Amino acid sequence: QEALRTLAESGYEPESGEQELAQARTLMEQSGILKEAMYANDVTMRNVPFLVEVCCRTPDGRYLPVYSSSRGSEPEEWEAPLSQEWIHALEQRSGKFLWTIYHSGSNEYIRLSKVVYDMNDYSRIIGIISLDLSYVHIAQNVLNPLRQQYGIETAIVDRGNRQIIGYYTIRLSREEIFDYMDGNPVLVHNGKDCFFAFQLDNTDYYLTGLKSLDLVRTTYLKTCLMLMAGAGGTLVLGLFLTMILSHRIMEPVVQLSQTMKEV
Repeated sequence: QEALRTLAESGYEPESGEQELAQARTLMEQSGILKEAMYANDVTMRNVPFLVEVCCRTPDGRYLPVYSSSRGSEPEEWEAPLSQEWIHALEQRSGKFLWTIYHSGSNEYIRLSKVVYDMNDYSRIIGIISLDLSYVHIAQNVLNPLRQQYGIETAIVDRGNRQIIGYYTIRLSREEIFDYMDGNPVLVHNGKDCFFAFQLDNTDYYLTGLKSLDLVRTTYLKTCLMLMAGAGGTLVLGLFLTMILSHRIMEPVVQLSQTMKEV
């Protein structure tokens, strides 16, 4: 708040506002949250590292980069992908989070961003803060384990904007994915695969998956065999324990009976 308000009130210009920029950056880096975010690899959500970026809003409505946990320390060394369409959509969210997908070089990112209002005047926007999740890290920590452990081909789909990230990891075309998503949530693809789509809470994103029905049947049969084996083992163990307990209970009675006969 203090850092963004400093820049917003100064009307910061990159060429003439180096002092304001340095002051704002110092204030931000003293923040506990952003101090941890100085090294992106150390900041994770369930083992998925994310990047932090902050922009300030000038009095004329422009957004200028102030802080990034992943790029150069000087604003001219990095350029945040701030399209006018994205800014307009973000400002229309009235402080709510906006989920978007963007490309930077050869990498795909999911960006979670929101505007920052001046706590002294909630009608005034003073900046934007964003968290960027790399698709590579999401794939490594979430999607690849699903494929390796459960044989599920997965992709993340932005149904609202009709975008897909990681679509090359699933044996379906973009058209097929959206055709299936616009129909029933669980469908059989070509009689060989099972397609499903699960919505992520509070987003337009869906985790879509494709799994071979042969693998489903194999898993089902293995599960049935394991249950049957477990039930059989439990039955045998129960009979064995019953025999032991019966013998231990009856042995003293038989001995007592034999002693009474002798007497």
